[in-house]
Amino acid sequence: TALSARHLVTRTGALLELASTFDGAPHTKTLVFVSTDGSVAGAAGAKVLAAQLEDSPPDAVIALSQPGSALLRRPFVVPWSAGPQSTAIQLTESARAAVSSELGGDPLSLRTFSTLLRLALPTGLQEQAVLIERGADAIGISSAGDRPLPASRDDLADLDPGALGSFGRAALSLIFALDRSSEPLEHGPHAYLPLAGKLIP
Repeated sequence: TALSARHLVTRTGALLELASTFDGAPHTKTLVFVSTDGSVAGAAGAKVLAAQLEDSPPDAVIALSQPGSALLRRPFVVPWSAGPQSTAIQLTESARAAVSSELGGDPLSLRTFSTLLRLALPTGLQEQAVLIERGADAIGISSAGDRPLPASRDDLADLDPGALGSFGRAALSLIFALDRSSEPLEHGPHAYLPLAGKLIP
């Protein structure tokens, strides 16, 4: 559809810019940049990717969704799964710090009751949701929240170069942070609820 094509062009452009940043730059881990299609068709591309990652799970997956929308709808960090499990808490907190450093404020508000609802009735709609459900530690970074953009807000006039730059730099910062870490990500419980600064299994 035209909707998914515009998403794909914007995301792929941002992905190519991120990849070019690492051209010749030193890094300690293998970085794989993947452009998937089908985000508005049940995350079909992410499902294919998830199947390919099952034999060799990555340390982390960053799903860059809708990175240049002028809508700027929170949450900017999207940790929700399409199943009853949680992504790595360290990945979530690292993404929050990276996005907050670029845009200020809290890019994700994890509340106990809303998290419980999302675990009981999984409603993850972006690519990270499928990847988490299939066992990957994944996180979404989005300038337009956790829902696909409506067609009325997904045109060339709705593209914000400033947002694209900010979310691109946040993703870059998160990649560098993950690359510098020599220890596996702290996952926390398989599924958890935040309560008074703690994780409740």
